[in-house]
Amino acid sequence: MACVSSASSWPIRADQPYFGGIPSTYIRLRGFEYAWPAHLLVALVAFRLFWRVRACRLKDLAFPAATATFLISPYGLLYDMAVVSLGFAVLMHERWSALTVLERTVVVGAFLSPAITGYTVVPLILLAGLYIQTDQLLKNASAATEKPALQASVVRPA
Repeated sequence: MACVSSASSWPIRADQPYFGGIPSTYIRLRGFEYAWPAHLLVALVAFRLFWRVRACRLKDLAFPAATATFLISPYGLLYDMAVVSLGFAVLMHERWSALTVLERTVVVGAFLSPAITGYTVVPLILLAGLYIQTDQLLKNASAATEKPALQASVVRPA
């Protein structure tokens, strides 16, 4: 039985064209001996980033969950990335002025990720985009909890 870690023993040949439509770290690095360890590292970081927003409202987790899915799964295809792009479009619309230039660049790159899945850097762009998504969620959550505290501390004259 052939060794599974070898790219040549994998049942799908590496020269098949649809590999260009899979944004995972494993596929981008296929053929290298460190493809699986690199994919595992990216998946663990994505899981950790998603884990830190686990207390947020369920409806706020949809877009980070979609992004994390493509970082954790080795075989998501570009035509399944509509929700990922939508999440970054919503982030650009709602938080553009609050983002730094670097964050804007990453968010635009993540939004365009279905169009550039053939490039090795796409998993890193999505990982940075997931960081920005989760960071913005945490900032929104902390801002929402601070407002009532400020209102409660206002002393009204009798």
